[in-house]
Amino acid sequence: MMQKFLNDDEWKFCVKNLPILAIDLIIKNKKSEILMGIRSNNPAKDFFFVPGGRILKNENIENAFERISLNELGNSLKIKDARFLNYYEHFYQNSLWNLQGISTHYLVLAFEYNARIKDKFNLNNQHKSFQWISKENKKNFNIHEYSLNYLDF
Repeated sequence: MMQKFLNDDEWKFCVKNLPILAIDLIIKNKKSEILMGIRSNNPAKDFFFVPGGRILKNENIENAFERISLNELGNSLKIKDARFLNYYEHFYQNSLWNLQGISTHYLVLAFEYNARIKDKFNLNNQHKSFQWISKENKKNFNIHEYSLNYLDF
């Protein structure tokens, strides 16, 4: 069955009334640095955050992982090459519609992917720039608390 994105009114209704199921991509290089980007939109706007996205209705996790990695990174990764870390709940007092007082609740499935030298990653419009961040240099960046937790793996 084909998945589709919701129109703005449908998506707003969902964000206002439901938890959103999503995948976070913890992309790690050989130096144990994690790829993070500065978020362009709320929630978590202007914070460094790992790439990720929501799972669509009737989309299995494997297909969502490939689609999200392609959309967020420009590289379609396979879930079989990743390791499931855990699930997390993210609660935000704001949303894409910040001025309307809508909060956001995500239920996130976190997957770690060990980047290979040949992997190329490109930005999409969700992030202003990417940076490889380590435990040692994390204080140099405005990292959101939810992504900061991923540096402990």
